[in-house]
Amino acid sequence: MVVSKKSRHSRDSVGVSVGLGVGFSVVAAVAVGYHLTRKRDRSPFSLAQWKKQVQQDGSIKQSDWQEIIQHISAKGMELDVRKEVWPIMLGVLNPTSSYQQQQADLLKYKAAYTNLIQICKDTDADIMAHLTQHHTPQLPVPLPDSLDATSTLSTGADPAAAPTINPYSGMLTAEDIPEELRQFYEAQRIIVMDAIRTDFKKHTLTTVEAITTWFSSAIADTRVYQHWTAQEAWWQDLWLSQLAKHQLDHAAHFSAEQKRQLLRLINLLSAYAVHDPETGYCQGMSDLALPFLLLFEDDTLAFWCFEHLMRKVRCNFAAEDSGIFSQLASLAVLLEALDPTLFYKLRQVRAADCHFAYRMIVVLMKRELSAEQTLRLWDMLWAD
Repeated sequence: MVVSKKSRHSRDSVGVSVGLGVGFSVVAAVAVGYHLTRKRDRSPFSLAQWKKQVQQDGSIKQSDWQEIIQHISAKGMELDVRKEVWPIMLGVLNPTSSYQQQQADLLKYKAAYTNLIQICKDTDADIMAHLTQHHTPQLPVPLPDSLDATSTLSTGADPAAAPTINPYSGMLTAEDIPEELRQFYEAQRIIVMDAIRTDFKKHTLTTVEAITTWFSSAIADTRVYQHWTAQEAWWQDLWLSQLAKHQLDHAAHFSAEQKRQLLRLINLLSAYAVHDPETGYCQGMSDLALPFLLLFEDDTLAFWCFEHLMRKVRCNFAAEDSGIFSQLASLAVLLEALDPTLFYKLRQVRAADCHFAYRMIVVLMKRELSAEQTLRLWDMLWAD
């Protein structure tokens, strides 16, 4: 790799071309860092521009789509157009397809996702049947003295529902579960645990204007809002595993609406674990899935956008970590070329292997950047 030292601008150009070529990694994040932090003088691609490009039958000419991608890569796009563009950028939908073709594709996607959820339901039922036969569940987790078991103001739970027990508590070992159920058992346990740990105030994309129809955090945290949402079961028509029901029933720090969104996240990740058993579920996937759920109210579209993203980054979740380490090596090469001084310092503290960036690569900088910067970075990566 030849790096010109004539100007700061030339270094930035090399960083962009090399970084985006590597793919979904911190390498790209470093390369576009300048674009994320510089003074905004750009005109992002807008919904009005999108509508002008869409033909009467709903399709977009391939040449026009290439222009759109170039615009997004250079200047980004406005928030409200992502719902239209992301499914196409990720390959879920074809830009040249008509509305009729897209609807036919979406129906196939919906049938496939529904089938995955049914497999989750059946597997969860088999696990519960096994536990009922071979294991006596523990008593319910006691509620704090200040709360009544049927309180709707504190938990937002269904007042008619009896206190639940943890169906996985007191289990001897995972090996006690039949082998054909074991992988789902382990995945479900970790998925629910990760979902419960979701920090809405830190990670939610509601900080970006109008991303969803969610209520603001201030309203969502009030007892009035929780009392209002408690009038209907927060899970509505969603699949609710026994473990998820138990944990969410006792997650008093979440409002009813937040519980519904967490259940959507649990279902999406559970379905993916069934869809891709070789990869299963790994920590970090919830960070990648959450933006899709916040952007799309349609669980089917959110799932398949996530699934298509995982096709590009599943190597980052490989058991042997080969995908991660190859990207860390690429990051080291790029840093050495673009910022020799920084790389020299990393060598001095024995960090030239860039292992400090492991998490950054896995979650595509979602925990390091603001919500707006994360979306901007993902736009650029997918437009490359």
